[in-house]
Amino acid sequence: MLLAVFILAILFRFLYFPDNIYFGFDQARDGFAVKEILAGDIKLIGPPTTFEGLNHGSLYYYLYAPIYWVSGGDPTLVAGFLRVLNSLGVILIFLLSSILFNRYVGLISAALYAISFEQTQFALYFNHPSLAVISILLLFLGLALLIFSKKDFGLIIALLGLGLSIQFEFLLSYLIIPTLIILLVFRKLMPTLRTKVILIGLVTLFCILSTFIIAEFKYGFRSVLGLTRLLFNGSEKSLYQIVSMYLFEMGQMIKFNLTGVIQLKLLVGLVLLISFMISLKSVAKKQTIFLGIWFFSVIIIYFISGGGDIKSEVIQYHPNVGVSLSLIIFVSYLLFILWKKNKFLSLVLIILISAANFSLIQKINPSGSMPEINAQSFMLLSDEKKVIDYIYQNSQDKQFALKAISMPFYVNTTWSYLFEWYGVQKYGYLPIWNGKNALGFPGNLIVEDAQDKAPNLRYLIIEPIRGIPTYLINDYLREESYFSDIIKEVEIGKFKVQIRHKKTQ
Repeated sequence: MLLAVFILAILFRFLYFPDNIYFGFDQARDGFAVKEILAGDIKLIGPPTTFEGLNHGSLYYYLYAPIYWVSGGDPTLVAGFLRVLNSLGVILIFLLSSILFNRYVGLISAALYAISFEQTQFALYFNHPSLAVISILLLFLGLALLIFSKKDFGLIIALLGLGLSIQFEFLLSYLIIPTLIILLVFRKLMPTLRTKVILIGLVTLFCILSTFIIAEFKYGFRSVLGLTRLLFNGSEKSLYQIVSMYLFEMGQMIKFNLTGVIQLKLLVGLVLLISFMISLKSVAKKQTIFLGIWFFSVIIIYFISGGGDIKSEVIQYHPNVGVSLSLIIFVSYLLFILWKKNKFLSLVLIILISAANFSLIQKINPSGSMPEINAQSFMLLSDEKKVIDYIYQNSQDKQFALKAISMPFYVNTTWSYLFEWYGVQKYGYLPIWNGKNALGFPGNLIVEDAQDKAPNLRYLIIEPIRGIPTYLINDYLREESYFSDIIKEVEIGKFKVQIRHKKTQ
């Protein structure tokens, strides 16, 4: 049955593949980093976080590297790897739930994980936080082995999961706190730890985080200073904003895993909260506390960030990675208890949860990652390849100039990677980038700013506009009209391609 659930997870994650592979700036940036590693350039730090001076780990570059090497730079194979890796969470959540409760709860948890819309989105999320789903499962599986199965080697697995989580998403450093709380609360249930196990666990954690440690010495403790500024910057934080944002995101979690609609979040949230309070007085008290510490600890992130504006058009969801796993396990336990009392009602709820998730999968997954995960939607690799094919075929082997209204603005990283990989491979030559190009970003296209030196034939790619302010697009097009005339405009997916010719004097 577990094998069947795993196959189901694979099928759900590979629906619409490869047409729904998302490939934007972050993915192109990482692709260039991997190319540099394959060329012998050692990377100690990963991409920057949203907080100045802090970077994610570089380990995932090295996980991507052999796959990119095999595929010759084609992102498709890496995207497939991430979907298979996420599917393996079925096995880990089964083991974790079985340790906490029993194999029946484990099987229900695995099934809810397999059909979870949120988890399919993290499987589609072609970026480093998606890897943390597995590492967080390893962290709490190790803790469960240590506490509930009395296996001291669980400490090694837990520290492995903790280190990997921090590597994959620096914000997940907050997991240190719930880990310590769990170890403190359940210290009397833990077996005596062998010295060998403690040493292996600490060495494992040290090795995984060694890139951070080396980078700190090399770059003058930049991250330590950045983290200090983040935690002690003296800015006022609104408790209302923190709680509002936290509750909103927990409502999103209920929608993305259980209900499929936001309207039921309050009702379902109250039912779950009451069930949680009742479980604290049941035979599953210890397991409920364990899951509660895991689930509620994410509020630490919102205390650090200050919550943010709840009225924002799109609120990023990926910092919540891994939290819903505890929710899935707890709901599975409730469904198991209900099954023993009323099989029909339990089965109806499982069917309704499955239908709600599948409805979201059908609605959103064909377009790749949702805006809450990737703010600029519809950057699909399948459409980008069609754009490149159209441009080359229209040019009829003539040299042409290229520019794009891109996100980030005036950065050619995405199209540089795509033309260097796909364009050259299929058509044998590269265009000239004719336009502003911000310095300090990856990309190897030859840039020609002078309008009179660029080829007469020009193409302007307009990316999907979500995330790009309208006034910037209008200003860009107005400036471009001084130098070239539109001959034709076509739409390919959510992209627009303008064929342009240089203005004659």
